[in-house]
Amino acid sequence: MDLFKEITTIQNEVARCEKSVQDMVNRIKLVEKDTKKFLALCLKMDIKLVSISAFTDKIPVSKTFPFSCSGSAFTLDVRTSDGWPAIWRVCELIDMGGCGNYMQHQIDDTRLVNGVYEYKDGYWKRVE
Repeated sequence: MDLFKEITTIQNEVARCEKSVQDMVNRIKLVEKDTKKFLALCLKMDIKLVSISAFTDKIPVSKTFPFSCSGSAFTLDVRTSDGWPAIWRVCELIDMGGCGNYMQHQIDDTRLVNGVYEYKDGYWKRVE
């Protein structure tokens, strides 16, 4: 039995795992940064409740959406000054979107922390 070889193998595996953990921590930091940008744009467009890739009773249109919620941002009926759904403008400004429907827009959710967010008492909170 070559215990030294086994120890070296385990040490290599630990080093690989440590790198994977650090890569994940770095990715989380980037995703959190993009989520904060997204939510700041939502607030700028008077959106105070938004769902990122999640169905929720808080936004009824998300529950009746005929497709998967994955890759979609949902809001209540908030409009821009020119009458378009505000979530469309948010996705356009952050350059993460595709096309949209009423109170829904496709979004690259690999760059965001999924969930339901509500702006209340001066800050965003993930409520679901």
